[in-house]
Amino acid sequence: MVYKEKDAQLEDNRSTAYTFLGVGIAGLIFVILFALDIIKLPMADYMRVIMIVVMSVLFVIFLGIGITSLVRARRTKALVTQEHELSDEVITWIEENITNDLINSYFDPEDSEENNYFTVHSRLCEIVSENFPFFPKEYIDELMDERYNAFCEGNGSEQE
Repeated sequence: MVYKEKDAQLEDNRSTAYTFLGVGIAGLIFVILFALDIIKLPMADYMRVIMIVVMSVLFVIFLGIGITSLVRARRTKALVTQEHELSDEVITWIEENITNDLINSYFDPEDSEENNYFTVHSRLCEIVSENFPFFPKEYIDELMDERYNAFCEGNGSEQE
């Protein structure tokens, strides 16, 4: 599972809310105009009633989804600042403690590059998780990927 930062979740919730609210409101306006015979479509009376009922229910559901997404966005907004502060703390700790020497100490020159990656990555994730047990494991995984890639880019010729 890939970690999704609170900023991205907030943006997703906002765009979902605005989209569903817009479609829901526009749809209900259409239904009202259709029900008042301002917008005319050629169809039988019983089909007209069914269409009004079904479309009304559909667009009310859209409004509900939009409102729910707005509420979720407000809740997520409060978590964004907390996540940034904790992320900064974890990233600073990683920069200070997950050194190239530490990463090198987990390498086995006899092992394949892929196995080394999995071994080193797993161990680094464990170290960070021990120091930050409540930090999301998926986010730690992502940060360790970035750290390991930076290590490989800086030491690529040494590992080949």
